[in-house]
Amino acid sequence: MKTALWVVLLLFFVVSNAYGDGIILEKPPSPLNFCSGDILKVTFKFKDNGDDLSFVLRKKLNDTEWNTLNINILSKTFVSGGVFYTFILPSSPNIDGLYWLNVKNKSGDSDDATFDVKVVLPPVILGFTPNAPEIGCTNGEVKIQPTLSSTTNNSSYEWWFNNSKVSTMKDYIAKSPGNYVFIVSNAETTKTCSDTSSVKVNYDGTGSSFARIKPLTPKITCANTSIELEAYDTLRVTSFIWTKPNGETKTNSLKIIADRPGDYKLKLSNGNIACDTILMIKVEIDTVRPSLSFNNVQYYICEKQEVNEIVFQVSPSKNYAYVWSNGASTSKVNVETAGTYSITVTNLDNGCTNTKSWIIKKMNPYFTKPIKIDTILLDSSAYVFNVPQMGPTMFSPTMKWEIAEMSNLKLIGGGNTGTGKINIKLSIEDKTIPGSALVTVQPIITDCEGEKDSILIHINPQVKDEPFVPEIITPNGDGKNDDWEISWPSGSTERHVLLYNRTGGKVFESSADDGGFQEIGRLTDGVYFFMLDYKVGNNTKNKSGSLLILHGQ
Repeated sequence: MKTALWVVLLLFFVVSNAYGDGIILEKPPSPLNFCSGDILKVTFKFKDNGDDLSFVLRKKLNDTEWNTLNINILSKTFVSGGVFYTFILPSSPNIDGLYWLNVKNKSGDSDDATFDVKVVLPPVILGFTPNAPEIGCTNGEVKIQPTLSSTTNNSSYEWWFNNSKVSTMKDYIAKSPGNYVFIVSNAETTKTCSDTSSVKVNYDGTGSSFARIKPLTPKITCANTSIELEAYDTLRVTSFIWTKPNGETKTNSLKIIADRPGDYKLKLSNGNIACDTILMIKVEIDTVRPSLSFNNVQYYICEKQEVNEIVFQVSPSKNYAYVWSNGASTSKVNVETAGTYSITVTNLDNGCTNTKSWIIKKMNPYFTKPIKIDTILLDSSAYVFNVPQMGPTMFSPTMKWEIAEMSNLKLIGGGNTGTGKINIKLSIEDKTIPGSALVTVQPIITDCEGEKDSILIHINPQVKDEPFVPEIITPNGDGKNDDWEISWPSGSTERHVLLYNRTGGKVFESSADDGGFQEIGRLTDGVYFFMLDYKVGNNTKNKSGSLLILHGQ
């Protein structure tokens, strides 16, 4: 124990709202308990402002004698209604006892108060029972009992392990090896008197029940196709046997590489069969790739427009990273030029990726072939033309059309059919002469407009029993007037066609019922003569004339 004892006291006593009759408004309670070795600070509250106060401090020696002591003022604090004085009492061989304080103001008024002081020695931790505690597989816990120099009714206790408070009881049952800290405190003083000591709980080496495997939640991913498992806290273990999910084993190693999902088993031993430990850990797998499901892989942008835009978008996710072939790194990208575009999406949680590509092509709506229509008006005064397949075969474009020129014909009606075709209804005004119409058409796919083309329509009024035979064809592959197409009278049968050259040689003969002869277009340029035989009802009829073939027109 120190030769000089200083005892500390901090006290603020609650008083009534009104001032008392004397100078002293608040005084320390009595008796006062202090922990040895501390400085004794005593605080009073006085009624006056404290500027002209004088003090006398005495300590009782016996029933008749008092000893006058030096008094040191540590601080004074002005508050509403008075002032707090804090004094430091001098040390002496015997601090315990009764003290008397007298205070006098400049007016000669005085007041006094007494208070008891008692010094309390802190408890001392003398040791622990057992002094070398151990645990293991045969004794999984141990009771630790501290031995103290003294205790009071107000003593408090704390046990700490791994920086955490684990108990407030005097005795503690330890279940894990390591260092334990014990703190005992005496709460009878104004400042807690305490003592601290530690005890180490050892592992007795008869088992390995405290061993663990890390990481706690192993997982195989696209980024990590294998993971290292490691055993730790394997005190005095002499044998390690790992077993993989496929039955493969590895011995004498704390570590193993897990390269497949499933249960991994580790057997730990130190030669005592009763203390063998089996540890199990499950390795999960997460190789789910981002989903990139799209219906189309080809898109088109209009060739004639200056600005085209296609927006590609995949499902956004906060845990996904995106890399487009054009350098973009968002979940969607705007495309204005033709080419092949691809995106690689990475799941940041497992490193799995998925890639998808799109082909962007230039689109220019076009006609399958230019159209020329020659027909005969036979049974009615009006004729309906269904013009098929306008524009690319993979689309069904809208047809924009108008009559550019018209002779001896009248437009009765017409419109789009919704399938890439148009329907035009015409009537001939003078049935004694042919009529003609030039129709301009333009295929449109969404907002992409194709080139304009034209449909040339010829209508020749004829009697019912006479066929219409074109007198000239130009088989140059432009889709206009390439074939020799005969329009037979409605209901005619037993049709027979003969074609001769200028020298009278037969170059073609057919009894086909249709009216088109594509093979005529393969004949050389020149004038040919035809003869037609057919029947209308029971009457046999014939017609003859000439045909001019010009390939270069």
